[in-house]
Amino acid sequence: MQIKKRKIEVPTKDTMLFICNSIFHLDYKATMPKSKIVAKMLDAYKTKVDLRKLIEVLSFDAYKKLETIYNTHKKNGDVIDSFLTNFSDELYDVMLITFEEVIYENDEKEFIYNYDRELFDKLDVLFDDLGKELANNEYTFERVIKGLLNTYGIMKKEYFVTFVNDYLDSNYTFDELLDRIYSKLVLNPFVDRFTINWKNIGESDEFVSKIPYSEKLGNVAESQKQLSFDYNFHEIDYILDNYYIDYGKKYSKEIDDIKRLNNSLDKDVIINFIKEVVEGIKSADEIIRPILEGVDEENMDELINYLTNLHNSLELYPLCGYSPYTLDENKMIS
Repeated sequence: MQIKKRKIEVPTKDTMLFICNSIFHLDYKATMPKSKIVAKMLDAYKTKVDLRKLIEVLSFDAYKKLETIYNTHKKNGDVIDSFLTNFSDELYDVMLITFEEVIYENDEKEFIYNYDRELFDKLDVLFDDLGKELANNEYTFERVIKGLLNTYGIMKKEYFVTFVNDYLDSNYTFDELLDRIYSKLVLNPFVDRFTINWKNIGESDEFVSKIPYSEKLGNVAESQKQLSFDYNFHEIDYILDNYYIDYGKKYSKEIDDIKRLNNSLDKDVIINFIKEVVEGIKSADEIIRPILEGVDEENMDELINYLTNLHNSLELYPLCGYSPYTLDENKMIS
């Protein structure tokens, strides 16, 4: 019988280094073997760092699941079973911090997880009154950032910083805000920063987006610039509600209506149609073609009219979060 640590892929090692160096300033070298990083990281967590900093790193979902696992530990329950029961992509970040994964090398490749009991005893600071207050503040920050970019898709730097500072009653500079965003694992891959050089007018604008930069995304930004509209301002509750957009739930009636007019369509095709209309990245022909495939001829005109009205009622990224129905000259920047 042989037990050895399972190999962790390079992105996982990079994430561990990111937490150690960017959050806790431990200055570990990228050439350091993974096993040594784990050992030094666990030692640092137990003796050298303020563990409350982990609240800034974890998503709120991971934080709550870690709390469940921590409570299992305090009750002398089965921590590994609790970990496996609560496992999710978000909780994988927790594993990088508190668990070692090993593999029992038999024919079935059974996985075995170990956890550091001494470290778990020190996690109490994450879940006391101050820890919970910090976690709730982080959750608000998480929801505001995701809500803004789910609402507008891409935003000019100046507006993004102003919106965040207004909503959070804060005073971030752009670089300070991005530093905080990129320190949070749930936001790090969600927010993309890019610059567009407008060669025809010799100007540059910085943007943030939830969509990785591409030439077509640049066209969305160009559409916003040509329209010269201010961003459609919403109340904070609206932004917070857009933290997670479930198009299937939000547009369930519209999906049923389209399905009635073309019952050959899969629900996911309809959801993707609505999403692509909102993003405005693909051409109208690319977006609408799958929706019209297989429709009965007697329903064709009604379906096209319905899709046109639906398009005109949706808040679109190229229109700075306005719907075509709500645009007027009063919304132009003077």
